[in-house]
Amino acid sequence: MGKRILKIIICQFALIFYWAWLYKAGDLIDNQALMNLMSFSIIGTIYGFIHTEISKEEDKKSHGAFIFLSFFLFALALNKNLSPIIFMGLGLGTSLFYIKKNLRTNRARHISVLPVSRKMTQVASLVLLLVFTAIIYLLDLEGPVIHIFYQIIFFAYCLLFYLFLRDREDVYEEVFKLFYMSEYLGEERENFARLIHDEVLQDIFAAKNYLSLSEPRVDLARDILTNLNGRLRKIMKFYQTRLFEDFGIEENIQGVFENLASLYPEKKTKIDQKISDDLRDSASKEEVRLISTITKELVNNIYKHSEATYIFYRLYEDEDFILMEVESDGMREEDFKNIQDSKRGVLLLKMLIRTKEGEIAYEDRKGSLYTRIKIRRYRDENSFIR
Repeated sequence: MGKRILKIIICQFALIFYWAWLYKAGDLIDNQALMNLMSFSIIGTIYGFIHTEISKEEDKKSHGAFIFLSFFLFALALNKNLSPIIFMGLGLGTSLFYIKKNLRTNRARHISVLPVSRKMTQVASLVLLLVFTAIIYLLDLEGPVIHIFYQIIFFAYCLLFYLFLRDREDVYEEVFKLFYMSEYLGEERENFARLIHDEVLQDIFAAKNYLSLSEPRVDLARDILTNLNGRLRKIMKFYQTRLFEDFGIEENIQGVFENLASLYPEKKTKIDQKISDDLRDSASKEEVRLISTITKELVNNIYKHSEATYIFYRLYEDEDFILMEVESDGMREEDFKNIQDSKRGVLLLKMLIRTKEGEIAYEDRKGSLYTRIKIRRYRDENSFIR
């Protein structure tokens, strides 16, 4: 939402600057009545634009062009060497057409340009107007200067509203992530409980029943438990991210690739994996655990959601960061959109990376998915070096 208001803020700032420049150059319109009409028309138009941008359902590129055109026409109307009345009329016409087409009155009636109630906004505006009028009377300011200050005050209102929206959006984004994280973890617990019931407990009870017969069927119980052992190993491989607690990063990453490959035996995906010598020798246990977790999530998604014939994997360090590059083919056009819109696994992966002062970027390379992850290296909290 903040981005919609930002284009209005930028145009408003440019108009005020141009207005002041015309006044200094002596090219500002002289007609005081026309100046009054122009000033309040611009304020009303901006007020309408803000309500329209917030209440409309969809933001299109053409909408920005309409807003820019309206401000441009108003700017031309301020120049006395042109045709102020004609350009002001064109600016008002363009603005009203855009507002009437996109404004949703049922939503707009609840909007206030300050982060307080509508009533308090009106009170604040009235008090500010009275104070400003008194100062104008005492200082005996010229008409053009008065209107420039009016525009600056309204610009301040709009800027505060924009900053308020940005702050609320940041809070909403964090709440949104926490909500989906809790929902995702809840579903994971339910799925794991169902998995234990369907894949483990049923077979254990069946084996117990065979062994409890008057003539125990040890052979059938043995077959059931043998099959159960194989399934449990697959479950272990799926949930396990770090295999060798006392080994380095190369052994653990290799184990992740081998485990995931065994879960998808029908897919013949070639692995091109390389870890830099410096990172192989210097990665801490915390870094190995984090990188193994991220690698497992990325590679499992490739196996699960694409028909990749190869996976290109590179891991190296760059000053205070660890860089991971993963590329694979077999991506469909809708797959990249699903990654961008993901509210589950990919979202949680992004949260995990950002908590480590890192960043993740996806790139569509004509059917190949390229992923680049940057993570800050762990620091010794007892060190004086920061």
